[in-house]
Amino acid sequence: MPDQCLQSMTICLGMQVLVIILNLLEFCITVSLSAFGCKVTCCNPSRVMVIMPSSLPAVGTASPASLQGGLMMTSAHQEKDVPENMH
Repeated sequence: MPDQCLQSMTICLGMQVLVIILNLLEFCITVSLSAFGCKVTCCNPSRVMVIMPSSLPAVGTASPASLQGGLMMTSAHQEKDVPENMH
């Protein structure tokens, strides 16, 4: 029984150390993001900063069976304004 208790205590202590390390890393990330945010807002007071996330284009394929029933209807407005629909 003492071996099981010692093993359980070791596992719990290891998990607590891991949580403390992850919390310290999270704190470092938070401080660095705050510093960069302050630099952006303090150095550019008159300009608006817009950050656009990068998104990968979605590539999809359709089988001919799904297009046979006439389900894919596009209007002239969609073909004109949306770059993905331009042929």
